Amino acid sequence: MAYYIAVSIPFDSVCVAASVSELRSLVGAKVQGCVQVSSRTLAIQLYWQGPAWLWISWDQEFGRICLGPNPPRSRELSPFAAELKKRVGGDRMASIEQVGRDRVVRVSFQSGQALVVEVMGRHANVILLDSEGKQVAAAKWVGSTHSVRPVLPGKTYVLPPGSGGLSPFIRRFPERITAAEQVFDGDFRPCLSPIGVYPISLGLTGEEAVAQFGLAAGTWYAARESERAVEQARNALHAQLMRIASARHEAIEHLARASDSAARAWEFQMMGELTLAFGFQAPAGITQLEVVDYAGAPLLIPYKANETPPENAERWFRKAKRAKDGIAEVRDQLTRLSEDLREVEALLANLPHYASLAELEQARKFAESHHWLHRSGVPKKKEDRPFEGHRVKELAAPHGYSVFYGENAEANDYLTMRMGKPNDIWMHVRGNTSAHILIPTHNQPDRVPAEVLLFAAQVSARHSPLKHSSTVPVDYTLKKYVRRPRGGAKGFVTYTRERTLHVAGVK
Repeated sequence: MAYYIAVSIPFDSVCVAASVSELRSLVGAKVQGCVQVSSRTLAIQLYWQGPAWLWISWDQEFGRICLGPNPPRSRELSPFAAELKKRVGGDRMASIEQVGRDRVVRVSFQSGQALVVEVMGRHANVILLDSEGKQVAAAKWVGSTHSVRPVLPGKTYVLPPGSGGLSPFIRRFPERITAAEQVFDGDFRPCLSPIGVYPISLGLTGEEAVAQFGLAAGTWYAARESERAVEQARNALHAQLMRIASARHEAIEHLARASDSAARAWEFQMMGELTLAFGFQAPAGITQLEVVDYAGAPLLIPYKANETPPENAERWFRKAKRAKDGIAEVRDQLTRLSEDLREVEALLANLPHYASLAELEQARKFAESHHWLHRSGVPKKKEDRPFEGHRVKELAAPHGYSVFYGENAEANDYLTMRMGKPNDIWMHVRGNTSAHILIPTHNQPDRVPAEVLLFAAQVSARHSPLKHSSTVPVDYTLKKYVRRPRGGAKGFVTYTRERTLHVAGVK
């Protein structure tokens, strides 16, 4: 006989009946504690002739109420779990019953309070009632606009509509329905299969009998829930790292093009010299100057007819100067970002081998230590106009930090007044004009390494008139101590509580 195979066995009304039948042996047990296993699962410690753990979950996929294994190390209790522990801690279980033949269980305590567990897929919930049947705590509060049966503080509890007993799952095994009906009378012999635990045999391949339904089912569900948590954590970290890797690839391609341009500084210089030498002999209105380069080869130099030869030449000299000044910075960034990309890709390659939340947490901490998971709040898409169109540049600094600087007064003003957070580190060449520098610290300025400060100070020195000095003084302070005077020009600020670094100029 061929049977329908589900992805996993659901915790349906038949499972609820079997679990409640076993849990009745714990009537009189004392509530000794509560552990938050996950955001939608908790474990209550009971003591009755020995310790036992009652697992309760309102998870859409793994909702259940049954005995289970010792829970993992406790997370911080959710507000609901904390309230549950406060109200029923030390109380004793007076009774436990399945409501009708549905997926609803009522656990009553000797104090008169009751815990109602509704194992109903996406509508699953756990509600604590006082001795008068009023709702005093719930895993999920549900407003009247979202349900005809609201779950609100102080309201009288109302049962959900019944589902009719047997689930669609067991009805796909027509030969097993009689045995399933007997479970409600306490007659069942649970079996473990590759897709879960059920109170009766389903005739599935690889099925084997187990002594206790609740503990077997609880252990199976706990393992599946843990596997899902690991997979979700892995996928989330993978997605974040892929975004970082993509951004690094894009930045490296841009820097490689900039490096090629910087390497042409000598060519730009030559074009400027040839324009200055032969521009006065050129016919009026030309757009290209025909000359012979220093190797004797013909060369066409783009020429603006509405500018004088010195003005045309000056454009090439400026371009050559920018290329010369920027080549060291570009090559430094290429090296740093390439090394960073290799580390990101190495972590991505190792992710599939991490099989526990502890290993993934270590991987996440490693990523955080490199500042890969921090968001600067800067749009990443070109069409989103990075930095709102201002000429702000980002550099990769040591230890995974980022350093931002402005290329003109408006960019400096935007960087300092708009981008900077109070505890970010701000820098400026002392007593002279320079680019404003910002180091995002993620509210931890004291943890920024000295190597990062030195790197940022050198950036500030390179973008100031003092860049060729033997020593350049660079002040730094927290952004919250930087002010733009009322009526002051953009880029003009005053600052206090500064310290000063002295760095070598560009040779």
